[in-house]
Amino acid sequence: MVSITATSSLVLDGSSVIIKSLQLDGALIITAVDGAEVIVDGAVVKNDGWTLTSVAFDDVSVEEKYRIRGYIPSERNSEQVYNVTVPGKYVIDAEGLRSVA
Repeated sequence: MVSITATSSLVLDGSSVIIKSLQLDGALIITAVDGAEVIVDGAVVKNDGWTLTSVAFDDVSVEEKYRIRGYIPSERNSEQVYNVTVPGKYVIDAEGLRSVA
């Protein structure tokens, strides 16, 4: 089961990041190099997340990249980051990130 609250932010960067089971209430970033397979299975992430400020699409005082999105990322209060830099097989579960054979 995957559950992500409406105010959460999830960033996945890697060709083999697989989400099987995740409860996210906050912000989570997972990056993985080529050759790394990361399976998220049973992970529970709860933190303050990021603060986003709404922006009107026609507000020319704001950069276009933010008007297109509809928000400006203000503060990154807290976030959980997993950065896998070595090829291999990994699991992110309730205990965190670990290598698997």
